[in-house]
Amino acid sequence: MLASGFTPIYPCHVPPSQMRVKPVGTGPFKLESFSQFDRIRLARNPRYWMPDRPYLDAIEFSVVASRSTALLSFVAGSYDMTFPGDVSMTQLRDVRRQSPRVTCEEAAMNNNTNLMLNRDAPPFDDPDIRRVVMLALDRQAFMGALEGGGVIGGHLQPPPEGRWGMSPDALAELPGFDANPEKNRETARELMRKAGYGPDKPLQLRILTRAVSLYRSPAAVLANQLREVFIEPTLDIVETVHWFTRLKRRDFSLAIETTGNAVDDPDQVFYETFSCRSERNYNNYCNPEIERLFEAQSSELDVEKRRRLARDIDARLLADGARLPLMWNRAATCW
Repeated sequence: MLASGFTPIYPCHVPPSQMRVKPVGTGPFKLESFSQFDRIRLARNPRYWMPDRPYLDAIEFSVVASRSTALLSFVAGSYDMTFPGDVSMTQLRDVRRQSPRVTCEEAAMNNNTNLMLNRDAPPFDDPDIRRVVMLALDRQAFMGALEGGGVIGGHLQPPPEGRWGMSPDALAELPGFDANPEKNRETARELMRKAGYGPDKPLQLRILTRAVSLYRSPAAVLANQLREVFIEPTLDIVETVHWFTRLKRRDFSLAIETTGNAVDDPDQVFYETFSCRSERNYNNYCNPEIERLFEAQSSELDVEKRRRLARDIDARLLADGARLPLMWNRAATCW
């Protein structure tokens, strides 16, 4: 974890407000200029700890809201490299066809797009309404609508890239993962009628999503699926600068999130995302009974026993609707 990009080093005497606009750190580059929503320019750090590094004199990031616009500009030669992991599988085929000079690499990103429910406030303080959302999901449809750039899995990265994740057969036994979404949705509609909702009285709610395609695209698919079970959602689109503030305040009913892992290990996923006191537990999920199992799997030295324990915990979290993973993302980087 200390060697990962999720553990940056910066001076504690610099206030957070300054770090947001003029960060100071120990990396190979230093901030030269920052124009919000426009561009960021980094210059070589002459005091970097490794001699003769970095190789580049500077890096300039252009902020482009539209992924397709950015990619067209890249193909036209305006940029040397795409943002890492920002090229979808369909776009990858187009880029390779349009420019033979381009080199691209596809990879699993060790992050998953998931759905968070605010369990502390209506309507999702009602377990039946939480179950409605679980049953409404058609994960295969997400895969199709989002150009097949991923794989279905639980909270742990699925095989073959992940060492700990559940198999497709094991996932199929859980609510919302089987191959019969219409049967699930009929059960969901019965729960909604029981709660007083129906086609003439849908549940109105907002889906919180960031103003980037990795979030907005699955949010749009989710909205269409929820309409099948008497829920009428609208998208609450926020800029990235406000995103984590909204999450930490739990200022949402339902939110699309992308959870990235620095390392493929159950400890990071369980303790960081689902521990009752974790700052990254944005939807405030807390189940002391399941949390006690975190320690059991963490202290297990036999790898196969630990894998079985980790998969059992994953299944319990999925059945409890702790978060609802939609897909594990795959994408490409081109230069």
